[in-house]
Amino acid sequence: MAKVPTVLFMMVVFLVDPIHGAPQVPCFFIFGDSLADNGNNNNLLTRAKVNYQPYGIDFLTGPTGRFCNGRTTVDILAQLLGFENLIPPFATSNKGPYILKGLNYASGAAGIRVETGSQLGGHISLDQQLLNHQYLNKCLYSVGMGNNDYINNYFKPQFYPTSRMYTLEQYTTVLIEQYSRQMMTLYDKYGARKVALVGLGLIGCTPNAISTFGTNGSACVDKLNTAAQMFNQKLVSLVDQLNANLRDAKFIYVNSFGMGSGDPAAAGFKVVNVGCCPVNNIGQCAAGKLHAKIGVMPCFFIFGDSLADNGNNNHLKTPAKANYLPYGIDFPKGPTGRFTNGRTFVDIIAELLGFENPIPCFATTRRPKDMVRGLNYASGSAGMRDETGTHMGANVNLNKQLLNHKATVKHIASVMGHKQSSNKHYLNKCLYSVGMGSNDYMNNYFQPKFYPTSTKYTPEQYATLLIKQYSRQIKTLYMYGARKVALVGLGQVGCAPYSISTGTNGSACVDKMNDAVQLFNEKLKSLVDQLTPISQMQNSSMLTLMECPEVQRIGQQLVIYDQQPARFKVSDVNCCPVNEIGQCVPSAAPCKNRSEHMFWDLFHPTEMAI
Repeated sequence: MAKVPTVLFMMVVFLVDPIHGAPQVPCFFIFGDSLADNGNNNNLLTRAKVNYQPYGIDFLTGPTGRFCNGRTTVDILAQLLGFENLIPPFATSNKGPYILKGLNYASGAAGIRVETGSQLGGHISLDQQLLNHQYLNKCLYSVGMGNNDYINNYFKPQFYPTSRMYTLEQYTTVLIEQYSRQMMTLYDKYGARKVALVGLGLIGCTPNAISTFGTNGSACVDKLNTAAQMFNQKLVSLVDQLNANLRDAKFIYVNSFGMGSGDPAAAGFKVVNVGCCPVNNIGQCAAGKLHAKIGVMPCFFIFGDSLADNGNNNHLKTPAKANYLPYGIDFPKGPTGRFTNGRTFVDIIAELLGFENPIPCFATTRRPKDMVRGLNYASGSAGMRDETGTHMGANVNLNKQLLNHKATVKHIASVMGHKQSSNKHYLNKCLYSVGMGSNDYMNNYFQPKFYPTSTKYTPEQYATLLIKQYSRQIKTLYMYGARKVALVGLGQVGCAPYSISTGTNGSACVDKMNDAVQLFNEKLKSLVDQLTPISQMQNSSMLTLMECPEVQRIGQQLVIYDQQPARFKVSDVNCCPVNEIGQCVPSAAPCKNRSEHMFWDLFHPTEMAI
């Protein structure tokens, strides 16, 4: 028989008629983070989502978005309270009769503070969860927040300034004051009268905390547990205060810290400091183990410019390289040649597809056996046209990238030792990302002192010229075996800080540049429509904008400069000090509040903007 924490029985006893055993709550509303999330993050642009196996491996319906192998604490509580079905997520059940029994608003990575966890992408903060809620006053409300305000805020100084602004005591007081206001909102505006406030657990004893911070000889990370204890102490005082002031309501404190403080062996646990599933670089279960077994996407090949370059320009004679600090300051391996502070969008796509490591760059990958899982050919300043970006020095234009891929195809054939038909079948299964065109405008058409294209062609004619060339290049890629191709449209290049610095004529951005790329994007969509029937005749799915669900989700915002500026406090100023060509000055200190900046240098987005 499964063991249920004593505190859950206490909550149920408190809420159940002691004579008849009938539940006294007609509905159950849940606010929280990943410990309670049951699917609200599934369709958000975030890495904090778990709607894939092995998550849900022991859950009746498989992966749902629960950050666990089976049921969550609130699932068990709902069953103990007598609910016939589990409380559904707000994201998919916010209309109709479902809401009469309750809703789950919890969101992985979310916290009491609005910015908490935003380095991982989108989430639903407690303030937003409260806005999502409707008025019902006889229900049970479970609110469990605060873990991420420490794990994904205070103890993440590379993303958030809170640890420099406040001492631990001060920060905890700030959190409790905000939490108090939020609970009063739940009471005053939405009628909550039965509220269970869940305290923080032993956040310093998680495998991620131990591996990240080290324990300095202790069993756990003491500074994290000290923070959780300090928060819990103030939370207990808040509960007492709320009960004293709000006589018609009942607030109870759930001691998660105490629940985890006993002897694990006595509870039946043999392994307490190692995760059960293989994990990725953010500590979540690696989807790649499953993908590798079923062969969904065996390889990933990348063609592009500086938005995807991960080191191919490092040894070229060009200033368009980024293999120095502060580039890579938030990347696990430091500076690699990526033109941002952390990961690029293709790095994130690779993770979503289940690849254990980022796709390596062509320039430094020598062994054919390392090419089988894919290669990145992207090159900063490169374009579709051979001359694009050459005023800055050498680059690897798209035609050269295709030639490099042709050589790779031969190497793969030599490694796999298959017949030509078998090799082609293998390459047909791979994903190909092609993101080109930004430099054909920014470092060609709109650089009349270096290139004559703007004097020879109108924007309409130039877009047509580019698309015709692109069509030939994509058909070449098709001849090399590509059948799943993601063509990345161009972003609003006129909104980059560099473009704005040239003058906007009263607009927020440089309209002529955005109008030009919009022409290109419209023609690109037509190209996709035109080429898709060709692939269908070959019994394949050669061309779609975003072939895989994982890529489709991130593809909604691959047009990086189209991100809503409201997500960022700073959307038109670079984070790092820049040189005369708009790139970061070597070794210069970047801004502290990187999670609030949309742009890293004058051209490229921060990881947060992807």
